[in-house]
Order: sequence, then structure tokens, then C-alpha cells
Amino acid sequence: PLARNPLEITLLVLLYGSLMAAPPRSAYISKIFSREDYGKAFGAISVAQNLGLMTGPVFAGYVAEHWGYFLTYTILSLLFVIFALLIALLKYRERRGEL
Repeated sequence: PLARNPLEITLLVLLYGSLMAAPPRSAYISKIFSREDYGKAFGAISVAQNLGLMTGPVFAGYVAEHWGYFLTYTILSLLFVIFALLIALLKYRERRGEL
């Protein structure tokens, strides 16, 4: 699994987003967390998702207002690349048995 505790899954949600990830994320959580930890995991996801929904547009608007849309989309693109590399690294480590 890519994450083994609520903090790790929260970080993944902060980086990945929520809309496309909701169904597989719920299945993934039910697979890796015990029934006792469901509440913690889903709570952490809700916090991360709502935090991103609140801060993302404000941050992007501020950057666009002061430095233009090119920088805004460049930052967004870099975040996607960083996330893709993180997922690739975690998958690589999972296959090697390090996780």
C-alpha cells in the first residue's frame, strides 16, 4: 500500500485531490485500515480535502493576481510532477518489499 496510517493518506490526498480519487480511495482505506481506524482515516481525508478546497483557489488567485497565470499553471504543473514522482517512488519501494 502507498500509505499505512492516516497521516500518510492525508498527505496523498493533499497532493492528489479528491474527485477522481474518491471511489478507489474509499476501497483502498477499507483494505489497509482496521474497522477501528476507519474514522481516523476518513476524518484525515476530509480535513485534507477541505483544506485543499479552501486554500487552493486562494493561493492560485493570489499568484495569478501578482505574477500572472503562467506562473500559476507552472506551479500547478510542478505539483503534479512531484506527485507523480512520489507515486512512482512508493510503487517502486512497494514492489521491492521496502514498504
